[in-house]
Amino acid sequence: MGTPKEIVARLFHWTTTHPEIRVPVSSYYLMRERVLVDPLLPSPRGLQWLTRHGPPEHILLTCRLHSRHSASDSVTEQSAPRPQTPK
Repeated sequence: MGTPKEIVARLFHWTTTHPEIRVPVSSYYLMRERVLVDPLLPSPRGLQWLTRHGPPEHILLTCRLHSRHSASDSVTEQSAPRPQTPK
């Protein structure tokens, strides 16, 4: 599992192996806006990493199918955001 890396100022990227299809998938965190995009947690300590970098206020999923495997359930147990998906 990848460690989040700051790819530009306040934008973090990591890859994690998808639990069902077993391929690397990308996730992003916009720190200033406190937005997760297609989140799968970056490591077993992913929630702690998010807490240190400012807990997310929003979760965006680029596809409705991502909600089944996103970190959104784990994240929302710790904080308030609900995933937003395209219609």
